Amino acid sequence: PVSIDLIDQAVNEIDAILRKKETTEISSKEVGELVIKRLQKLDKVAYIRFASVYKEFAAISDFKKEIRELVSK
Repeated sequence: PVSIDLIDQAVNEIDAILRKKETTEISSKEVGELVIKRLQKLDKVAYIRFASVYKEFAAISDFKKEIRELVSK
């Protein structure tokens, strides 16, 4: 389990990055990329779950590939 403090920290980091942008419009793709990077460090199972939707996994091989890459890091 991931503590609420670590989740809050990740959310605050993402928020700080987005607030530094010089634009008032931020794409969902940009938010998704920031979230996926934080999840990869924070909770690998949550990362795989999010990645499966965000990256539109269509087959078991997509999961396998992502897990292999995650384990090799």
